[in-house]
Amino acid sequence: MGDSAVNRNYVYTNVNGALCDLMFQLLREGDEFDSRAGKTKELTFVGITLEKPWQREIVVPYRKANIAAQIAETMWVLSGRNDVAGLLHYLPRAADFSDDGLTWRAGYGPRLRNFRGADQIDYVVETLKANPSSRQAVCSIWDPTVDSTPGKDIACNNWLSFSSRHGVLDLMVGIRSNDAIWGWSGINAFEWSALLEIVAHMAGLEVGDLHFAVTSFHLYEQHWDKAEQLSQVEGNYLYSDSPRFDSLEDNMKGFDRLAEAWFNLERRIRTGQDIGSEVETFPEPMLQSWLRVLQWYWSGDVGFLYQLQNTRLAQACLVGMKPAGEPQPYLADLGQLDMGFPKPDMLAHINKLHAEKHAAYGDSWMKRGEIGILGNIARKVDRIGIGLATRDEAQADTAQDLLVYLAKYRCWLETGTGDPDEVAEVLNNLTGAHRELDFDAKLDELFSMAQTSRPSADRAKVVDEMLEASYGYALSLW
Repeated sequence: MGDSAVNRNYVYTNVNGALCDLMFQLLREGDEFDSRAGKTKELTFVGITLEKPWQREIVVPYRKANIAAQIAETMWVLSGRNDVAGLLHYLPRAADFSDDGLTWRAGYGPRLRNFRGADQIDYVVETLKANPSSRQAVCSIWDPTVDSTPGKDIACNNWLSFSSRHGVLDLMVGIRSNDAIWGWSGINAFEWSALLEIVAHMAGLEVGDLHFAVTSFHLYEQHWDKAEQLSQVEGNYLYSDSPRFDSLEDNMKGFDRLAEAWFNLERRIRTGQDIGSEVETFPEPMLQSWLRVLQWYWSGDVGFLYQLQNTRLAQACLVGMKPAGEPQPYLADLGQLDMGFPKPDMLAHINKLHAEKHAAYGDSWMKRGEIGILGNIARKVDRIGIGLATRDEAQADTAQDLLVYLAKYRCWLETGTGDPDEVAEVLNNLTGAHRELDFDAKLDELFSMAQTSRPSADRAKVVDEMLEASYGYALSLW
């Protein structure tokens, strides 16, 4: 990232990696000072970019984010609402930030959907449809007629600027003041990534980067211990993406129809009414998945998450908060929770399959030496990297093959062989930690080491990293 005291522009894959590193940056580089809300650590004029903003769910242990509250507040904003009653069921302290106990005067919803009669989101969608390269797809949130006067609620997020180039839509969010826990990771990264995804879909564009330009990025003293825990965690976890926004509606009036139906179901779920199969038939997958989360949230029945297994959304439920505010138990060493579903033994399946293949093909896999072994690994990495699935080899099969080839290579480095018993021992010692890894870069490193005859122990360290990451990926597909 460079010297954070000079260059405070940070680029991350998603919110999870960003959260952990930003906590580290704030604790180590932040200036300590007193604010009206207490002692803080602060970085000024910070740029944050998320390259895969649709991976918006926080799956990092220790953060204990309330995914149901993030969903409810996001829908509340996108629907143009600012009523406190709409948030109280998920954010019990919502009234504390209201001057009259009834509304948030700086609520983003009305400012985006009805700013003095203008639906700014609808304007952005139609502007991008007419001219995807327009530089005028901008929304104003700061209202000087309101925000320049004293009050409990003054807009922290101030403007949105959408920019499309080469068929890809980015969003820049301008923020005057951003608390890293309650604000940025609590709701902003979630809500604006959802808006970006919806606008991109309606305008016929791909989702690009989500950028934040923050004047004051800070951390309150009450969160310093939590931040220290987070700063020590590997923030990248490999789970399947959650359902993406995909609707036949291509304008905000259509979205409002979806939102009206969604809030009707939300109310009935929350109050324990029978909704039959209405969630199953909800016509849009992202909003449908959010309803499944609310079914789990209000009932405590993990079965409602069954169809979301191995997704970031399901994991966010399990490492987050229960309705009563009690933290969910988690297995910190795995970074993954047992959802109570029966899970076949993937390693037993892989070891059995490898033994059968070894009986048929023997040691042909190492016939051409180390470069040949690496070539086999490279082909599997390439196949996964481009998302290729042939009629006879699905992504899950490719992930398992990659895992076996890496284990065989690890054995070859150690003993010069790779029989089924040795491979099984390597696989059975994996922890299952889910980490994202640049496989192409690691392969380049291994090829270079092989060509320069670097010690086997150096190569083994790289292979061990790839083994853990590929195991996590294979598990997520399994």
